Amino acid sequence: MRKVRVGFVGLGWVVQVGHLPGCKHIEVVDVVAGADIREDVLNKVSSRWNFRGYTDFEEMLRKENLDAVCIATGPTLTRGITERVAEHGVNVLVEKPMALTLEDAKSMVAKCEEEGVKLCYGESMRFLPACRKAKEMIDDGLLGKLSLLMETGVGGRGLEHFESYHIYPPGAPGAGGWGLTDHGIHLVDIFRWLTGDEVEWVFGRGDRTGQPPATEF
Repeated sequence: MRKVRVGFVGLGWVVQVGHLPGCKHIEVVDVVAGADIREDVLNKVSSRWNFRGYTDFEEMLRKENLDAVCIATGPTLTRGITERVAEHGVNVLVEKPMALTLEDAKSMVAKCEEEGVKLCYGESMRFLPACRKAKEMIDDGLLGKLSLLMETGVGGRGLEHFESYHIYPPGAPGAGGWGLTDHGIHLVDIFRWLTGDEVEWVFGRGDRTGQPPATEF
């Protein structure tokens, strides 16, 4: 059985606790390489998971015969990396949020179509057992007509520990790990998927990186 040769760009916490352990449970996937500009992280993760490490992702693309690349960097970098990966004829899985602007997202889609490679957006909540069961119940009409969907999360260490995510540029949306941009992007997708409906209008307010936190809605 031929395995899918996968490489990673960005080896942060989500990749370490989610992607790499998950790949070990998929028989057809072989993680052969990873790239990260932080040498200490690169050395630790590549040694732990036994793959070849690169500080330059383009060197990885040149030297490794990859079938797919998973991009798990900050969203300000995803467009450039995606387009370079596509130019090497390699399929792309990009983490959320896909980009910070509609222009960048459309460019990524167009480039992958032009190069004839597949582009997949990593919306993991569609695959959670509880969400799949909810989808089944909704589709079977067991819940009747839906009028409201909500997500409630309890956590955090208090205002004094609030930190803006460094992967989002100052002044941009995305402050805080449970914020409207960084986590709420899941809900934008999952609510559409659960209901089978398209968005008609939106209204909201979210925090911006580097600014004091406030209520998001």
